[in-house]
Amino acid sequence: MHYIQKRILDDLRTSDSMKYVELNAYKVESGHFRYHLQQLVKDGYINSTSRGVYTLTDDGKSLVDKLSRGTTIAKSTPKVITYTLLEDNENVYLQKKDKDPYRNLLNMIGGKVHEAETTLEASKRELEEKLGYQIATHLKHRGVFEILIEQNDELFTHVIAFVYSSVVTEKPNGTIQIKKNDLSHKQDLAPDFTKIYERISNDMSPVFETLRISIS
Repeated sequence: MHYIQKRILDDLRTSDSMKYVELNAYKVESGHFRYHLQQLVKDGYINSTSRGVYTLTDDGKSLVDKLSRGTTIAKSTPKVITYTLLEDNENVYLQKKDKDPYRNLLNMIGGKVHEAETTLEASKRELEEKLGYQIATHLKHRGVFEILIEQNDELFTHVIAFVYSSVVTEKPNGTIQIKKNDLSHKQDLAPDFTKIYERISNDMSPVFETLRISIS
C-alpha cells in the first residue's frame, strides 16, 4: 500500500469524516494526492460525500483494524489456531503433520481460526475437514497456550492455540492411535503436544500458559 493511501486511512480512522483539505494537510502535490484518494474510493475503502467530504466505509474500517497505525506495512501478528485432542480412557488419537515446523510429527488435530468464527466452531470445522469427523459429543475447553517456536535462535512462528478435547468411542478415520501409557516412549511427537498434554492432563480446569520451544 502506498504511504499516501495509508496516511489517508490513518487520518480517517480517528474521525467521522474529513474534508479534502484536511486530508491533504501535508501539502502533497494535488494531482498525486487526488490519484491515491480516488484509488481508495475505487477500492471501496472510503466514500466521497457532498462537497469533498470523505468517510471510511465498512470495508475501510475492517481494513484499518488489521493495519498498524503509522506504517504502510501491517506488522506480523501471532496466528490463532485450535488444537483438538481426541481421546478415550486408554488412548489418544493424533494426526501426522504434513507442514513445517512439525512435518512428519504427530500432533492434535489443528488449524487456523477463520475470521468471524469462534474457536469452538473452528475446532469442529477442522475435525470435519481433516478427518471427515462430525463431533457428536461435547467439546471441552482445556486451555489457551501461547506458543513461540524458535529455530537457530530466531523466531520461526508464534501462535495462540485454543485447546479443546473430546472423548470418542471409536478410532476416527485419519488418526493414529497411541496408548497413553506409551506416550513417554514415542519419539515422533510434536514438542508442543508433549508439553500441552502433560499440562492439561494434570489440571481439569482450563489452563493458560506460554510455551517456548526450540527446534532444529
